[in-house]
Amino acid sequence: MAPDGRLLLGVDIGTSSAKGVVTDAVGTIVAEATRPHQVRTPEPGHYEHDAEEDWWGGFLAIVADLGRQVELSRVAALSVSGIGPCVLPVDDEGRPLRPAILYGIDTRGVAIAERLNRSAPVDGRKLDSQAVWPKILWLEENEPEVWAHTHRILGCGGFLTLRLTGRAVVDRYEAGSYQPLLELDGSRWRGRDGTVPRDLLPELVGSADVVGAITTWAAEQTGLPEGCLVIAPTVDAAAEATGAGAGEPGDLMIMYGSTGFFILISAEHRDSTTFWTAPFLDAGTFSVAGGTNTLGTLLQWFRDEFGGTEVADERRGGRTAFESLMALGEQSAPGANGLLALPYFEGERTPLSDPTARGAVLGISLSSTRADVYRALVEAIAFTIKDNLDAMTAEGHEPRRLLAVGGGAKNLLLLQVVSDVTGLAQSVPDNTIGAARGDALRAAVGLGDFSTVAAAAATVRPARTIRPAADLAAFYRERFDVFKDAYASTRSVLARLRASASA
Repeated sequence: MAPDGRLLLGVDIGTSSAKGVVTDAVGTIVAEATRPHQVRTPEPGHYEHDAEEDWWGGFLAIVADLGRQVELSRVAALSVSGIGPCVLPVDDEGRPLRPAILYGIDTRGVAIAERLNRSAPVDGRKLDSQAVWPKILWLEENEPEVWAHTHRILGCGGFLTLRLTGRAVVDRYEAGSYQPLLELDGSRWRGRDGTVPRDLLPELVGSADVVGAITTWAAEQTGLPEGCLVIAPTVDAAAEATGAGAGEPGDLMIMYGSTGFFILISAEHRDSTTFWTAPFLDAGTFSVAGGTNTLGTLLQWFRDEFGGTEVADERRGGRTAFESLMALGEQSAPGANGLLALPYFEGERTPLSDPTARGAVLGISLSSTRADVYRALVEAIAFTIKDNLDAMTAEGHEPRRLLAVGGGAKNLLLLQVVSDVTGLAQSVPDNTIGAARGDALRAAVGLGDFSTVAAAAATVRPARTIRPAADLAAFYRERFDVFKDAYASTRSVLARLRASASA
């Protein structure tokens, strides 16, 4: 424990779970907690969370669990992050008016985005399923009763911060997803004729600004002390980057979560028609970001549908099903015995921007095994990561180093295959609960313990480095070419299958 005894709290709300850590004043994790929750899919293409149950309820459960490990009265500051960008309309008392609309995996705004791209191109960038503006317009057009009572549009971290402090805020990084409603430098909201009134948008703040102290009501609800400072919220991916140690230009964070996300930090702003660009956490830094619609969900799907033996073993007290399946995948050689998978089970964000894409497993024969299918899925994840990195490099955004974080970073087979396919080494921090750790580090910046978020991130040290196998480089280059061709050549067939999915 640091001499002054202060503790810092970070809580992150992810797609499938909430995570929290408590650190001492020098950044050592002294307590951690995790709580699962469910994504709701009321209809195809719609992905939602219950903000009361999953976000606020998840936060309360995490803090209660941490409070059984440490004295919450010693928490001097906290920050939260969450999946995003999300769209949650709240009334004038901060109550959710409907379930929260999730980030780019939710495609309900795609038709509106395409309409806007045709009629009102925005700063040379293409609106897609990740964009907030089309989803806000979807609310206005499809749920007029909700729209009539909407007082603010909030994201996940913004909703929690409102509950804790009474202020509705968004940091400039998350606000980058609100384009074209934000000035390119992130300095202020700008109006768009006939669209979203600016008074519905939250207040813009810096990513390590002090929003305020928690209210008396929030202290009673959470067990945290009155006077505990709340630092600005951000999106989970940005917090993951900090928790992984990314803070300097050229650092690229790969978030191995339910979905994949990539953030490359840059010293200059460049427009992109493929990736999402925004101001980053420190003044004078910018980000180039991309994301996949599946990653951990692919391996979870395999576990649920084909991993009954491993799940049963876990229930009997054996190792986890994910550990057993990782060992299973290691039984299949590079190339998965001739299998090739397309990982687009729920469409794809970058670099394809194809919400209608679908997955496939090609090359199956009577000699194919479960191990081969699992390995093919792992290799498919690696190929889509390479697809993103290649597209970034083609636009002039070349990474200096790769930092891996997220629950999937515990899968050593996955990490090794990604390095083998990309030809790049990856540094892995000593704790993969990256976003919550990043939140605690930003809380330390807010208290003045560090001058910048980058300085706080620099305290994170890698526990290991995954290096590519040189003898597989040529093999995987050829395999990646086949992967790219497979998407192009099966796209129309898969579209026809989707159109005739049911009689």
